Amino acid sequence: LDILESLSICRCRVTCEGLGSVVKSNGLKALKLMAVLRTPVNDKGAAAIGGMKGLEHLNIAELQGMQNKHFSMMVAGKKNLRHLN
Repeated sequence: LDILESLSICRCRVTCEGLGSVVKSNGLKALKLMAVLRTPVNDKGAAAIGGMKGLEHLNIAELQGMQNKHFSMMVAGKKNLRHLN
């Protein structure tokens, strides 16, 4: 996963929590574009997305259960983020 540049998670029943362990193990370092669409999100999932500091494009349309705190967790500290949907 070290060279993966684009990841799309759409209409899944997962909460993106599993991404946390990948990010902690320094995986997904090259990821620039991420789309998470029509998928549930929780605190751990939002924190995992928040840990992806190299993202330039983030699409989080229609996330189920998303709250203001999740949005803040996902976008805070992303200095390279150029596109947000």
